[in-house]
Amino acid sequence: MKILKEQLPKDWLEQHKAEFLELAEKLTITNIRLKALELKWEGPFDAPADYLAFYESEAKRLGFTVDEIKSFFHQAAILKAKEQVFDQHYGELVPRSDDGKSLLSLKKLMELVHSAELSA
Repeated sequence: MKILKEQLPKDWLEQHKAEFLELAEKLTITNIRLKALELKWEGPFDAPADYLAFYESEAKRLGFTVDEIKSFFHQAAILKAKEQVFDQHYGELVPRSDDGKSLLSLKKLMELVHSAELSA
């Protein structure tokens, strides 16, 4: 892991900020629409107000605030977007066995990937 940390730019996520933000937005929308489909929610998703209606519906159903529901979808998308951007640009730095499996535990790899932050 030490070698990987030395080869990985400290600002790796910042270097791919636009790609990361676009992917996170797409994943958020996809996750919301999948959840709505699973719940057989009949509202449209044509405008921001439609998403707000879905958040409000979920908040009422689950007993959370609208902000908590929005945050849940957003944070899930951020985690997945970080993983995908890391894998696309730096996945080859991860030490692997002869059969291609990562020699790092999933926990260690996720700690490394998810420790990256964007500047304000």
